[in-house]
Amino acid sequence: MEDWQLPSELQRLERDLANRSLSAASIGLRQRVLDDARSRLRAERSRDRWQSAATVAAAALLWLNLSMSATQATDFDLRPKWPAESTGAIAEQVRQLAPEISPEEAWRQAILLRARANVPFMPDWVGSRVKVN
Repeated sequence: MEDWQLPSELQRLERDLANRSLSAASIGLRQRVLDDARSRLRAERSRDRWQSAATVAAAALLWLNLSMSATQATDFDLRPKWPAESTGAIAEQVRQLAPEISPEEAWRQAILLRARANVPFMPDWVGSRVKVN
């Protein structure tokens, strides 16, 4: 192999660098570098926490939006198929179909039907016997 020689300017620079004293560096330089590195790490961690919180919030909003949309897009076929009538007429029909219930219960069932809640009619049960008013 050939022995390559540096130009004289580079040899002088190499000699100056090799001979310089290490104590020439500032005494507080090490501490300043460490403090700067710590502050940058803290800033990055804080930014990462906020990004994580924003990601969780965005996912929660997306889930909420999709669930609300799905809920509003269907009625689960709960609406009755007959035309709306007055509450009194419906209560009278309920009384005719189930004469053993009280007028108040018939009125309550009519209100539920008018509210378009497809709740099945269930009499009050006491133990294993039907309670007749």
